[in-house]
Amino acid sequence: MQKEVRKQFGSTVAALFCLMCTSQFHFMFYCTRTLPNVFALPLVLMACTAWLAHSHRPFIILSAVAIIVFRAELCLLLGLMLMMSLARRRLGLSELICYPRTRAVLVPTLGFILLYSLLPHKELRFIIYTFPLLNLVAARGSSY
Repeated sequence: MQKEVRKQFGSTVAALFCLMCTSQFHFMFYCTRTLPNVFALPLVLMACTAWLAHSHRPFIILSAVAIIVFRAELCLLLGLMLMMSLARRRLGLSELICYPRTRAVLVPTLGFILLYSLLPHKELRFIIYTFPLLNLVAARGSSY
């Protein structure tokens, strides 16, 4: 994902993104656990990378595997990302939503957290997929 961040946002944002991802305790802690969320995380990160690169076929394939094999709730996050891509292509929402690229990342991420917060049982590991996406937005903001 860092290579795509460098390509899309530049080397400063990529360095800050890497620093933020590696310095977060909870992200590294959960990466050492044998949980379905952690097993799905590499596929989700590859799907997010494909989404950032506008590679729709790999995004859909990786998303489908992650949703079907590991965690069904990923259809919320990855589905919101797919809907953002479809809205941008079909409805011409690129100027409103997607041109500030960090907003295009932030909308599905916060939408997933909002939808997931409606459930009565909450754990941080359920939204671990959003950490790198939020780190990307934070890195972009920190680069100014």
